[in-house]
Amino acid sequence: MKKITAVLLLILIALAGVKIIKEREKSLEKDIKPEAIPLVLEGKNVKKGKLNIYRKFTGTIYPEDKITVSSKITGNLLKLNVKEGDSVKKGQVLAVLDTRQTEEKIKSLRKELEYLEEQLEISKIKLKSAEANYIYVKDTYERDKILFENKAIPKETFEFSKLRLVKAEADLKTARRNIKAVKKKIDSLKNQINSYKILLEYGTVRSPKDGEVGKIFLYEGSFFTAGRPILEIYSGRKIVSNVPPEMYEKIKINSPVKIFYENSQIEGYISKKYKTSQIKLPQIEIKSPKIISSPVGVDIVVEILLDEAEGFIVPSDALLDVTGNRYVITENNGKLVKIPVDLIGIYHGKAVVKGDLKDGMVVAVGSNPTLRRALFVGKGKILSEGKK
Repeated sequence: MKKITAVLLLILIALAGVKIIKEREKSLEKDIKPEAIPLVLEGKNVKKGKLNIYRKFTGTIYPEDKITVSSKITGNLLKLNVKEGDSVKKGQVLAVLDTRQTEEKIKSLRKELEYLEEQLEISKIKLKSAEANYIYVKDTYERDKILFENKAIPKETFEFSKLRLVKAEADLKTARRNIKAVKKKIDSLKNQINSYKILLEYGTVRSPKDGEVGKIFLYEGSFFTAGRPILEIYSGRKIVSNVPPEMYEKIKINSPVKIFYENSQIEGYISKKYKTSQIKLPQIEIKSPKIISSPVGVDIVVEILLDEAEGFIVPSDALLDVTGNRYVITENNGKLVKIPVDLIGIYHGKAVVKGDLKDGMVVAVGSNPTLRRALFVGKGKILSEGKK
């Protein structure tokens, strides 16, 4: 009996507690709820207009023109007068090569030439002798012919005179051919000597144009063969950058480029663009008179003009992104309202949008969480530019 009494008592206590809680909830519902404190936001004016949209890329500095300097002779590099990065003028001596092989070849050819010239003089003497003999034998033959026709000499004497004439004529032709052959060899040797003399000039390597020394391939004491590169001469500068295929057509020749170099911004322009193989990305070339002395091979940041967007220009931090949709927040009699917008382009803290906006309208700026909180509160004030 006592147990039953205790259980009933506990049940009564629980029921009383539930009643008290419900009465307390009803009392709280009757209390006046506190209103949210209005927010004060910084604002910026909407401006209608156009905005150039640039895209950032990385480019590499290359020489605008590159000439590989070599020599047409074989030997050793005796002296190198320049180092990489040196400025040079057209005609300046860059290197001196060992030309002893060429000089020895010229000496050998000259000795051969002297011998042939001596042979030519001998051949000329033989020719004169052959010409005199031919004239003498011919006169004898003509005299013997008349005598034979008049039966003053026997036939055997006439035939012998005729054979002597044939031989004299053959000797004369041979002497003339010999002289012609020797002269031809002499001309050939002279041409060879002149060619080697020209090669001697390649022993002094000179700069083909104004510029600066780029990469050096050979140094003093190096052995080289004809045509092997010694060094490169650079002139001018250009920036080469890869671009995505979908942006290639948007890029126009002569369009402006912003170049960020040595902690400063300089201006450039698109000088050329071209598609490479299917494997590699298309490329563009950028020029600027302010990078003509920059080191080759340096990577550099560039911003390339891709589009000119037109619409309402707002600060990029005025855009509120909610589940993929974009809005700006404005004030209407103390109430914060959102206006949906379409983003056209964005660049350096500015965005071009389209939507139900007006030129001069004030929109709130701030971080995404701040703008979200403003919408949640719903009340506030947006201070326009220059006002507190």
